[in-house]
Amino acid sequence: MNSETKDKLKLINEIYVATKKLQTLSDDLRYSRENSYNLDYDCEPICVLVTGETGTGKSEFIKKYLAKYHRIEEAERTKIPVLVSLLPKARHPKPVVSQLLRDLGDPLGGTGGDTEQLTDRLITLLKGTGTEIIILDEFQHAIETKSNKVVYDIADWIKTLINKAKIPIVLFGLPWSSYVLDVNHQLARRFSMRHELINYTLDDFEYFQMFIQKIQEQLLDKVGIECKEELWKSDFAFRLFAASSGNISDLMNKVIKPAASEVVRSQESLLTIDHLANSAKRHLGVLDERNPFIIKLKDIKATQQSSVSYWNSQAEKGKNCVVDAKEKEITFSQLALKDIF
Repeated sequence: MNSETKDKLKLINEIYVATKKLQTLSDDLRYSRENSYNLDYDCEPICVLVTGETGTGKSEFIKKYLAKYHRIEEAERTKIPVLVSLLPKARHPKPVVSQLLRDLGDPLGGTGGDTEQLTDRLITLLKGTGTEIIILDEFQHAIETKSNKVVYDIADWIKTLINKAKIPIVLFGLPWSSYVLDVNHQLARRFSMRHELINYTLDDFEYFQMFIQKIQEQLLDKVGIECKEELWKSDFAFRLFAASSGNISDLMNKVIKPAASEVVRSQESLLTIDHLANSAKRHLGVLDERNPFIIKLKDIKATQQSSVSYWNSQAEKGKNCVVDAKEKEITFSQLALKDIF
């Protein structure tokens, strides 16, 4: 494989378009950071909760956000404007503190003291590294123990961190992770900004089309790949919707990017419906008789999310407390009817 092909494959992998909801989230994070900075970190920070099903763009958003505000090596310190940490599965706040310390580069690796001592050291390091915002990802890990005491203790520690450090905290997790705030109302009060990321549905199909249009523009401008069809037009966009169920991760990582990569590997520059059909077959396991890029438009049966997952604290002992999101079947005729009205 020559260097030009490798470069194009990397460019395909880097294609990113923020959805309207993610753009709004970015604005709120900027507002939160600026508010604390302008008040010299001498007030209670504005914290943010972000929930969404798998594949709605949370992880990619964090990745892009961190790349924009990366660590800076200064003469006497490493400046870490954005600290991103993966919340560990824990039955006590101490492993959470230790993880944050390790992610900050703590010389002791997050060891050497009890929770209170580690927390004090964490706050000193946060101030020393100039951290402006803390992002805790996979927040649902805080409640997977199913113990309300564990949930409350971890939530209470986060509240303590907010009170002492006065640095905005952003929690990212699956929809049912919001149960942590239900258990600890004092913590809930501190998260005044809340964002729910959901899969696209027919209700916001026009935004799905706008998203696809921007992706198509990037394929041409960044990689030089032209699309034989206008991917964003309603009939073709519905095929993409059916393949992904409106899920951004599936759309990009299992349909569009693999199809574009196939074009580049073949030393071609035109993306066709056959490339998309092959991607759906290979990465989504779609059979030919159900492949939305092969069958007639009127025969496509797509699904869209109709409810979000949630935590059922009243579930019977031994039963799963997570109630999964539900989906419903839709057809292109429903989209056409929606457009008429």
